[in-house]
Amino acid sequence: MALPLYIDVTTGEARVSLTGPIRQRMKFFLNDLTALKIAFVQNGAVVSAAFLEAGSSTMKVGIRAKPGQGSILAEVTSYTYGSPESTVILPLDVTALSDYFDDNIPADQKEAEFHLEVQVTNQAGSTRMTVYQSPCLIGREVNV
Repeated sequence: MALPLYIDVTTGEARVSLTGPIRQRMKFFLNDLTALKIAFVQNGAVVSAAFLEAGSSTMKVGIRAKPGQGSILAEVTSYTYGSPESTVILPLDVTALSDYFDDNIPADQKEAEFHLEVQVTNQAGSTRMTVYQSPCLIGREVNV
């Protein structure tokens, strides 16, 4: 099941649906492939088609240890365009993320805080906009 993420492009705030509650900190798990359904909202209306130039823009979804700092530990740059939501599969089974856990998170610590970022670049490549940054948790294993 994909996690919905309705991002207000003006405020950077995300909701669970167009009119739903604000999305609380999400939790992911190391080694998963996590499906996200992402829609862009402005003034209470879905504007995904215009914002993503009907699927021709580049959308990057990534995980960093700190917001806007350091390398991206996991990312996806391809998406399946849909209206109102586009789908991405965020790979949390990558070496950089596993290595970060091994090198920086004590072995007995079952989860750690990271930051989820969503960035869109227009088709011409002339405009890049980070539309969402939010803390998230990544756990080592489910049910631990």
